[in-house]
Amino acid sequence: MLKVSPDTGVRDVARTCLLEPFVMVLQSSKNLEERILATFALSSFINDSEGFKDLGAYVKGICKPLKQLRKFSSATADILRSVFNLPFVNISSFAVLQN
Repeated sequence: MLKVSPDTGVRDVARTCLLEPFVMVLQSSKNLEERILATFALSSFINDSEGFKDLGAYVKGICKPLKQLRKFSSATADILRSVFNLPFVNISSFAVLQN
């Protein structure tokens, strides 16, 4: 919803407040539906340049859960592809995750 609303500073606040809880749900929830919803929420961060940079701080913590969800959600492949293209991500350290 924030993508379509005028930028009044709410996006920055929402991004700051919501990114970490979405990552925590992705990492720790045992409920598949919650993890998939968190993945869709995180996918909105890859379409926002500032959100994408912020998401980069969580690369190590989100790659394994996203890989586990690949067969349930196409959004996970998009996020993984985008994260692996970040300039500061050493893709060789995630070689095991790409298989």
